[in-house]
Formats: sequence, structure tokens, C-alpha cells
Amino acid sequence: MGESVTQDKALYTIGNTTPLWIKIHVPISIIGSITNGNTVVIGANNITGKVISTSRMIHTADQGVTVMAEINQRTQELIPGQLVSAKVELISDHLQGYKIPRQALFSEAGKKYVFKQSAQGFTLVEVSIISQEQEHYIVQSALNSTDKLAVTGIAIVFIYVLLPETKGRTLEEIEKDWSAH
Repeated sequence: MGESVTQDKALYTIGNTTPLWIKIHVPISIIGSITNGNTVVIGANNITGKVISTSRMIHTADQGVTVMAEINQRTQELIPGQLVSAKVELISDHLQGYKIPRQALFSEAGKKYVFKQSAQGFTLVEVSIISQEQEHYIVQSALNSTDKLAVTGIAIVFIYVLLPETKGRTLEEIEKDWSAH
């Protein structure tokens, strides 16, 4: 009686289910709204965890990505390999964001900015991208809903606001000089 076992065959599989890692498949369109630390609620039992990583590899079949969450409590209620539903808290669920045209945003030294109209002309405002759409970004920053942003002529505004040699000159003078080159 018994069975012959070769060296490469496992007799037992031992697993540690605390913490339990959950792979969650999400649409690419919301990936910009998911960051590490976001809350995840698993199934009808309301088992909660936190996002620990987001894959940057897109699944070719449906253009989705994988988000990994870690569950540290009530893991005995879940079975490794089990399919469950999950809700992932999105950044936009708890942050104030503003929808701006793509052309209003520019990058400098790895940071993102917009130019907000002010009494003196324009003010440089740093923004963080929460998510993106085809023609817009959703950003978080020190903006308010009544602010007006530069959308065209960003290069001229950039020169006018940031270059020291433009101080004291009007935007029209700078544009005229710029056009002459």
C-alpha cells in the first residue's frame, strides 16, 4: 500500500494566508485614480484591505490592469484562488479635483504646472494629476472653480512669468520680440 513519490513532487503545500494578497482586475481608464494605500472592500462580507501595488502591464484582451491589495484581517473567510468582487476606493472619491484642458498643463523639471490668471498677469501653480481623459486632465492643486487658466500661448506666458529678462515688460512687447525671431 502506498505510492511511490519522486524527489520533485510536493507532499504538502504550506501557505501563509495572513496577509492575503488579492489580485484585482480594473479598467485602464481608472488607473490614474488608484494609488497605494487606497481602501479595498472585498465581497459582501465587507472585508477590507489596502492597495499595495498597481501593475503597469496592460492586458491585451480587454485593456485592463491588475491592482494588488493586501488583506490582514478576516483572511480565514477567503480561500486562496477564490473569485470575489472588490470595490477599490478612487482618489477622486475623497479629493477635490479640477478638470482642465490638456493644453493648459505643461511640465518643467518633472513637475506639472498651469498658469492661473491673476491681477499681475499670470501666476505659476503646481498641480498633481489625479486622472486623465482623452482631452482633459483631472488635477489637484491650489486652484478654485472660478480661476481662469492660460490654455493657448503657453510658451509666451512661460517666458513672461519665468524669465528674469522679461520683468517690467508687457506681454505685447515680449510677443513682438518673440515673433521677430
